[in-house]
Amino acid sequence: MTDSFSFFFAFLIFIGFFFLSVKKGVLSILSSGLAAASAMAVFFVGMKFVPDLAFQFAEIEIEWKKAVYISGGAALFVFLVVRILGGFALKSMLGPEGFLHSFVDGTSGGILSLFPSFVIVILLFTCIRISGTLHELNYAASLSRDKVDQMAEQIPSYPWTSAWRDSVEDIPFMGSILDSFDPFSNRANRNAGAFAIMNQSSLIRSHLLSQPDSAKLAASEKIIKVNQDPRVHEALKDHDRIKLVFTPAIREIAKDPELKPLLKRVQLQPILRGYVKKLKSAGATPE
Repeated sequence: MTDSFSFFFAFLIFIGFFFLSVKKGVLSILSSGLAAASAMAVFFVGMKFVPDLAFQFAEIEIEWKKAVYISGGAALFVFLVVRILGGFALKSMLGPEGFLHSFVDGTSGGILSLFPSFVIVILLFTCIRISGTLHELNYAASLSRDKVDQMAEQIPSYPWTSAWRDSVEDIPFMGSILDSFDPFSNRANRNAGAFAIMNQSSLIRSHLLSQPDSAKLAASEKIIKVNQDPRVHEALKDHDRIKLVFTPAIREIAKDPELKPLLKRVQLQPILRGYVKKLKSAGATPE
């Protein structure tokens, strides 16, 4: 189910909206999809640029929570405006008197429903991705604790939300599409944050250095030294995963031309599963 769930839910959304539009018309669905797409664009543009612009022009540091409030408020306003004005505009084109009225339902309406369906799928996948990333970073932190090897049998399984996130990114081009606007779950950003978390444990670092997919990253001086940055240190101390990923030092590493391709390519799921398996094997009592 984990491997196919993203395809399954995306398929249900596309099919459901298609048949609903064929029978009931696409007008309401299309206007809502347009509003949702506009709101998403405003929210993620705000999350990506508001903190940087505030510091650049006013030397004001905006924490991620304030950026969420500002971007979320702007997104809600845009959603309402576009839903109302866009609804009127679409009604003038697709309504009974509109010149595109023949496209409002039937097969044509079903085809037009592909746009709002795609918007809903992207929104769903983004939420899954953010949740999976947050849980994966927490999981990496739990494996980086002192004396974790003495609690091997109590270590939980890899988070199912993170496995779902990986299944979303297995869809061709989907990882790159979502990376383009999601600054938190962006693969390079989140993996840079994960390595900063795992830098705290010599045990897990030894495992990272022994794995072909993570060895070069774990040995990178830039990644090793990032924990010396005061903001990174503070975020780690506060156990604030979102704040950690948004720190300038982490984002600079994620942009590094040498490290970025490696950070985007590395998948932590098999590495962390292998580490837990190694800990449990080492702690097993011979019969």
